[in-house]
Amino acid sequence: MDTLALRGYVTRDVDLKGRRVSLILKERGRAAANAVFEGTRIVDEELSRRLSAAEIAGLRLGLVALGEIKQSREKL
Repeated sequence: MDTLALRGYVTRDVDLKGRRVSLILKERGRAAANAVFEGTRIVDEELSRRLSAAEIAGLRLGLVALGEIKQSREKL
């Protein structure tokens, strides 16, 4: 979070009574989030044109498995 704040993506709102910190997206952060969502939408549309629903489901399962393998390796 420090890096995101230093780079101008978020600001912190500190509530000392409740001992809570809220992150608030700044304009730069909203623009970055929108770019990610748009990129994801484009990829999803292209995959839908090229692959069947079953193939996309299999791809998602494979990606989850890769993530789990990575996590298990990081714990070693």
